[in-house]
Amino acid sequence: MKASPETLKGSRNIFLASLSANFFVSLLINLNYEKISLAAVLSLLECLTLIVLTATILLYSKKHERLSKTLSALMGVGAIIGIFAYLLIVVLPPSLLIIFRPAILIWNLSATAKVLTHSMEIGFGRAFLIAIGYAFCLWQILTFFYSKIAV
Repeated sequence: MKASPETLKGSRNIFLASLSANFFVSLLINLNYEKISLAAVLSLLECLTLIVLTATILLYSKKHERLSKTLSALMGVGAIIGIFAYLLIVVLPPSLLIIFRPAILIWNLSATAKVLTHSMEIGFGRAFLIAIGYAFCLWQILTFFYSKIAV
């Protein structure tokens, strides 16, 4: 019998590995647009925002036992999609990259929603709306801090 993600044991090492992967992939992407110090701060803010939002939602819905696995999955998905996005940034000219940005966004929202459907035991539509909320919060936080630290 095949085990589903909910039945697998969570691991601190898996979380740290996926967090590190997501941070460094985000850093690589940000380095295409910013100097290293600002790129690192933006990558850190991205990871922290995802952690805080996920922890808040899971603790509020009394599913705290799923926090480690959910964060591991979200960070891992972010790293995988980020690698694909980074390759597009490196290979494609900016004029063509504009075409792929919406597809990457929808892919990221869908993958986040899929993780949330399992962790919160909700339908995909509701999870997709939460994923949009994640993206909006992340955008607001990064925009706020970017205006404060980018000099």
